[in-house]
Amino acid sequence: MKHLFRLFSIAAAGLVSFSAAASPKPAAMKDGWPVTKRTEIYKVSDLKVGDRGIGYTVFRGGKPEPFEVEILGIMEGMLGPHRDVILAKLIGEKIEFTGVISGMSGSPVYFDGKLLGAVSYRFGTFSKEPIAGITPIDTMFDVERDPQLFAPPANPAGSSLPIRLSTLHAAPGVEPVFSLPRIRPAPTADGLRPIDAPITLSGFPPVEAEALRARLEGAGLFAVVGAGGSKATPKGKLSPNEGTVVSGVVAPPIAAASPIAVVLMRGDLDAAGTGTVTYFEDGLVLAFGHPMFGYGHVSLPMATAAIVNTLSTPLGSYKQAATANVVGSITQDRLSAIGGRLGGVAPMVPVRIKVAPDKPSPSVVQTDVEIVDHELWFPVMMSSALASSAVGRIADEAGGSLDVKATFEVRSRGTNAVRALVIEDTYSSAPPYRPVSFAAQDLAGIAGILMRNGLDSAAIDRIDVELKVRPTVELTWIEEVIADRAVVKPGESVKIRVRLRPYRAQPIWTTLSMAVPADASGEVEVVIGGASELDLRDEAVHGDRVPETLDDLLGLLAERRPSRGLYARLYLKRPGVRSNVETLSSLPPSVRLGLEDATGIRNRAVTEAFGPAVTAPAPGVVIGQQTIKLQVSR
Repeated sequence: MKHLFRLFSIAAAGLVSFSAAASPKPAAMKDGWPVTKRTEIYKVSDLKVGDRGIGYTVFRGGKPEPFEVEILGIMEGMLGPHRDVILAKLIGEKIEFTGVISGMSGSPVYFDGKLLGAVSYRFGTFSKEPIAGITPIDTMFDVERDPQLFAPPANPAGSSLPIRLSTLHAAPGVEPVFSLPRIRPAPTADGLRPIDAPITLSGFPPVEAEALRARLEGAGLFAVVGAGGSKATPKGKLSPNEGTVVSGVVAPPIAAASPIAVVLMRGDLDAAGTGTVTYFEDGLVLAFGHPMFGYGHVSLPMATAAIVNTLSTPLGSYKQAATANVVGSITQDRLSAIGGRLGGVAPMVPVRIKVAPDKPSPSVVQTDVEIVDHELWFPVMMSSALASSAVGRIADEAGGSLDVKATFEVRSRGTNAVRALVIEDTYSSAPPYRPVSFAAQDLAGIAGILMRNGLDSAAIDRIDVELKVRPTVELTWIEEVIADRAVVKPGESVKIRVRLRPYRAQPIWTTLSMAVPADASGEVEVVIGGASELDLRDEAVHGDRVPETLDDLLGLLAERRPSRGLYARLYLKRPGVRSNVETLSSLPPSVRLGLEDATGIRNRAVTEAFGPAVTAPAPGVVIGQQTIKLQVSR
């Protein structure tokens, strides 16, 4: 009620000024854009209800257009202590037709020719009037006021996250290993919320554009389909801050009231959030008047953008944008604004995807993108890029298969030594599931693990992916498992027959030979199954593995079993010790106790141990598992 009381009190005191409001003074202009100077700031304390100013935004093309702003009151402490929001009505033929526009966040507002702040908040979802909240420019300066608070965070070396290889095997209904947390709460019918900075998706096939849009909207973001976008440039290079033409429309240089894009992916596929610049002086850029994601210190590419059109709809108007040239980097993503500088280079990871038929053919499709080097966004964008690259290469209504070879070039930041992690696997599915979705989810999960490792020594330099597609479903189910005997002696081999059922085909039999360890006794268990089932069963013995070095991490990821294979492993009841990355069994009691008590090493006792493992080729991706138990008799 405090905010409402303050509003009504100011309104009652200022009724006369509504009718007597003078024509507002425009901002000083240079090359068609408002001039912003830190020395010419309009104070919030000088505002009165009914005062009128002028705001600027680009509705279409390369020039800003003015609209009037009428002060309704001050919402004190709306964003927290000493963080006020100015309540205002936007006036003008265009703005009253469109209402508050998604993408106009940051549009500068001037009173008496001085900068007051940024149009940044809206009220409700279906408001009939263009009522907006303005973030004062003095509050926006918080993003660069305290060098200690807003310096890049230190990243001391630490332990990596626990690794579970079984979670990397994608399956129907399984959520991606890494997904976006909710960035903004769902809007209420009458609540204050930031004006959306639409994330424009360009170059994506419709099915993938819709899938990515659903993921983004699940995180509270607003995504739209655009036309055209930025092209990848040489690594570490920037374009000059000048106008250019994209999608047939002028993308103006970064200036007050110009569009600004925060790039998540660029190249053959483009994804970027679009808003408006509020303040630009001496290379410093402040925009939006609210956070984009609220991540604090960031390193995201800053680009110019073209506003192709402003679309008015009953559900809310938005700017249809196309990303143009990367000219700098966004380094702050704070409550009051996003901020950055021209000339700063934000790291991006090149990803090249080649899609070809299984047999030699000239019809190879190559997709080249650069994805922002961010642990949350990289897996999401990589997954969409991989899925998009194969659309139309496999008939989704009939199913299909693809072989994948992915090479991750991983660099040690400490030594700059580059290591290669190579993942080779096969993916197949029948309708309604798409094999490329499983491949995309798997590889993005591996990228996410590399990105989120806590070792502070690994960085992905680039990723190359080769996909070979086939229009055949290559799935195989385990139907029956039969051992040639139930009682065995130590050191003997037991033969296990497995009946496999390929997709829409007659069953076939294959035989595995499993050696029983010479020191085995009592009951042992043999598990026969596909890659994910055996990885999961191994984890029941080993538990989570926590690599301590980059080599540990890459070694664990390389251990994941390929899906096109039949696997069997024998498990014994045997005491041992599990460290972070391996399990040791058959140890003398004195050694075992010593390891369990070792300081600085995370060990724990285990009661089960790995026995021998065997692998056999299979006619497709193996699904399911079965278990048999053998009695070892001496």
